Amino acid sequence: MQEIKDKEVYKSIKSGLKDLKILARYNLAKRWMKIPKKTRWSIGRALVYMEHVAKNPEAYFSKATTEDPWKERVKEWAKKNNANMELSFHLVQDPKDIVFCNTSIAMDENLSSIYHNFCQKIQDWEYSRTRKDDIGGFMATNNAIEIIKMSKLLNKKVQVMKDPCILRPFKRFYLQFQR
Repeated sequence: MQEIKDKEVYKSIKSGLKDLKILARYNLAKRWMKIPKKTRWSIGRALVYMEHVAKNPEAYFSKATTEDPWKERVKEWAKKNNANMELSFHLVQDPKDIVFCNTSIAMDENLSSIYHNFCQKIQDWEYSRTRKDDIGGFMATNNAIEIIKMSKLLNKKVQVMKDPCILRPFKRFYLQFQR
């Protein structure tokens, strides 16, 4: 049963990340010609990175692949700054911050906030589902529900973008009341 649920969550994660990339491209299309060429290259790299994250989110968020490098960054930072290890975990970039820093240039402020929140939920789910206590199970379930809900909302936003121009304002208005 748990494996089926994990598959559903991973499907929602991949769908949500893919939809966020589509929304980023749509928002960029409006202002692409006003963006300097050097910035366009950076945005292009960010979009490619978003694609890689959407295709293989486990490599960027799973505890198995991100915990040891994160601990190494914390050790280095704590040693360099003569700081407490536990405090350093809050100051050093965690996996979602690394993903966000590599992609944020491709999004406007509103979309980057949504992307950051979605990545936070993914990371929280990945780390809480591997805990061996009841709190981890509870947190994993709540984060899984939030991920699925956010993914469905993002998919609806993408569907609105694919609709004819005349229908978009009405559908956006309708979406505002579906929270």
